[in-house]
Amino acid sequence: MTQFGGRSVFWTRRRTIWAAVVLVATALMTAGGMWLPGWGLRYGLVRALHEVGWPRVTVFSADLSLFKGAVVVRELQAGDDLGSMLGIGGLDLRFRWKPLFSRRVSVERLNLSGVDVDVVRQGETVVVNGLPLTVSGGESTGPLWSYDVTALSLADSRIHVADGPLQAVVEVDRLDIQDLRSWEPDTPVRYALTGRINGATVAIQGTATPFATEPAFAAQVRVDGFVLAAVADVVRQAGGGALSGRLDVDAKLSGGMAAPLGASGTATWHDGGWTDGTVRFAAKQVSLALDSLRWDGDKVALAGTLGGQSIELEDGGVTTFAADSAKLAAAEAGWDGKGRKLSWRGGLHADRHRVAAPGIRIEHASLDWTGSTRFDFAAQATSFVHAEGRAEVTGAALTMGDVSLNAERVATEGMFEHARPTGMLPPLAGAMTAEAEQLALRSPGREWLTARKLDLRDIKLAPGAGASLGRLEAQELTALAQTGKDPFRPRLEARRVVLERASLAADGAMAASALTLDGARARVTRTADGILGLSAAGDGGGGAASLPKLALGRFRIGDGRVDFRDRSLAEPVSLRFDDVDVTADALDTARPDRQSPFTAKARLGVAQIAAEGRVRPFAAVPDGTLKANLKALELTQLSAYVADALGVHVQTGQLDADIAMTADQGKLAGNLNLLLSQFFIAQPDPDTPLAKSADMPVETVLDLLRDGQDRIRLSIPVGGDLSNPNFDISDAVGQAVGGALQTAVFTTLKVAFPLAGLISLVIDDAESRRLALEPLGFAPGLATLDETGHERLAAVAGLMKDHDGVTLTLCGVATQAADAPALAERQQGLVARLRQLVGKDPGAQAQMSERDRLLRLADSRAQAAKAFLAEQGGIDPGRLFVCRSRVETEETAVPRVDMVL
Repeated sequence: MTQFGGRSVFWTRRRTIWAAVVLVATALMTAGGMWLPGWGLRYGLVRALHEVGWPRVTVFSADLSLFKGAVVVRELQAGDDLGSMLGIGGLDLRFRWKPLFSRRVSVERLNLSGVDVDVVRQGETVVVNGLPLTVSGGESTGPLWSYDVTALSLADSRIHVADGPLQAVVEVDRLDIQDLRSWEPDTPVRYALTGRINGATVAIQGTATPFATEPAFAAQVRVDGFVLAAVADVVRQAGGGALSGRLDVDAKLSGGMAAPLGASGTATWHDGGWTDGTVRFAAKQVSLALDSLRWDGDKVALAGTLGGQSIELEDGGVTTFAADSAKLAAAEAGWDGKGRKLSWRGGLHADRHRVAAPGIRIEHASLDWTGSTRFDFAAQATSFVHAEGRAEVTGAALTMGDVSLNAERVATEGMFEHARPTGMLPPLAGAMTAEAEQLALRSPGREWLTARKLDLRDIKLAPGAGASLGRLEAQELTALAQTGKDPFRPRLEARRVVLERASLAADGAMAASALTLDGARARVTRTADGILGLSAAGDGGGGAASLPKLALGRFRIGDGRVDFRDRSLAEPVSLRFDDVDVTADALDTARPDRQSPFTAKARLGVAQIAAEGRVRPFAAVPDGTLKANLKALELTQLSAYVADALGVHVQTGQLDADIAMTADQGKLAGNLNLLLSQFFIAQPDPDTPLAKSADMPVETVLDLLRDGQDRIRLSIPVGGDLSNPNFDISDAVGQAVGGALQTAVFTTLKVAFPLAGLISLVIDDAESRRLALEPLGFAPGLATLDETGHERLAAVAGLMKDHDGVTLTLCGVATQAADAPALAERQQGLVARLRQLVGKDPGAQAQMSERDRLLRLADSRAQAAKAFLAEQGGIDPGRLFVCRSRVETEETAVPRVDMVL
């Protein structure tokens, strides 16, 4: 049997319905003609309906007027013994006699009311109130009757349809059919219906040509509040899953045997839900505004808008899609009819759009797409999705684990493709441009990267070949900031960052022709735990072997600034480097043996710093060469380092330096040429490392190192290796002051003071190393200066006048070997004269004071030298000191005054 839904069955069934209507009317008239008057009509109706197959028939009243051509029936019921009854509350029929002679039934008006019909499909049979009717599309035999109905109406009626899982109750408030003429098949039949289907309000009106060779129809359909639960079982049995919600439709439909199906209008799905057990869909509302639809039985073409509110789509509990609202607008869309290609051109808008999958979540405040998309479902298709157009999102957020990427706005334009559906993977192929505003990469407590604007050009993606980028430009970039507990500001900022001709290979190798940072600002803060902002990240171990594959043609920092703070010292240090300009070429982690040339310039206050060289930064043991120059560095900025290393503070001073350094296989070799101008320190503690290394007053060392213009020149060699360099401030000064003292300092003084014949420099190693002038000799037992002593002290006075910071300590020395006999001899002469005067021998009292006499002699010699320098030489007595006198018992000791600087 032909199934419901076939087009030929549809039109054949419609013909059958109209034939049945005419048949009933004819039967009524025939019966009325055989059994007149009203009782005869009732009897005829009952008998006719019995013969049709309904044994139970009741008629409340019936009236026939042959002269008027009118039939009136009230409260007719017919049915089988067990089934439901066919009910007709009332029938009013107006007909014309004359056309009957031409085998044509002509009805002026047919009014039916209170009709109650139960239609049940059982296999290939349709049962109407227990009466089986077989629908066939075969051709009739014999002469046919024609008929026309000027006006037909059905009111206050009910039809219950049961077709397997389909249960429908059609309540007809009113059905009007006009101009139904089978003998004029091309005359349109007009119809209008108002009522309800399963409680949903229905209104249909339009025209049809059911008797035409190629039937056609046009209809305006309105349905309000149709509950989809009525067809849920039908959809489920058809494999369509579970369906729920309410449907409103306001549409225009047209079509026919020779015309494609067309439609326009709106449809709204309220509180919609659908699931097939794996995929679940729910929405507060889904609305379709159809501008046009055309279906020729094969291809589909349409234009319109599909929108939704509070949408949720879940795929097996793994991937979830949700949106507060979404709208899909199609300027044109098409389906090729073979189930392989779907094309669409238009726009997509979504508010509060969210996608979640294991380990990843994507959110947008708004999403807009304009362009064209093509889906190819064929197994041999090279691309499953091909899209061209422009997409823009606001309030974007991508979350992976505890890392989130946010942007206030992201826009991209171009083309991309998926080879086959791959879930959440990005496009496998594409060519596009993109831009983002207010971009931020964060994790709890850490702000890894932010940028006010990001612009990407010439992005290309290729299956299996990675990606390439023509140019990336970021504006107002910041990196490595910490929030929450113990916050700190970004470690790196840049006014502009430009990456050119970059690529990412399938194996993860990265390359770029140039990376430029303009207006960069780095904040480097050293603490006892390491560099702030970097120590927490760790180095990952593995040295160079753990580095990603990265090749960079040129790296440059222009107009940069470095703020350096050292909190690891007792006194914090703060340094600011301006006008930083750094360039490095040929950087490649895959070629660690490759040398990379570099240049660097910076300004520290008024100081100028410049460096250049070649390095191998990615070698297992980095090496290279360095030449650097430093001009006019204010040393007070480094006072905390000097205090930490040497225990002294810098009061004033500038440093000029030339540095030459080489590292080969980790071994250091080089030299520091230093020039210190106006270098003065605060009064040091005698226990400081510098004082101990020099073994003499620090001020004296610096005063002696200075030339006539208060400059100090030092040349310090550097050795060791990178892991333990033989170079720091304390070692350098210790070496200069200690190890090089006998050469550098002495030579400097001898050049500055050519009176070498009068002044010589010695090291007294008797007790400790001291810097001193050649001792001032005295005759045994005497404390008076001779001519040679006057000359020597005059030269010393000249030295001190040229070096205002030099002070002199005078230490008188008397000897047991030379001075004691001379004193004894003079004493004996004195005793003999006293004996003569007093007639007594002084005895033991004079012998016991010999050491005291030697100490007084030594002190008198020092005082004589001090008096000459102050009175004759013009030296401030405040710069002259007399130490405690001493007596030396060595046989080689000579009477003298030691002059210690």
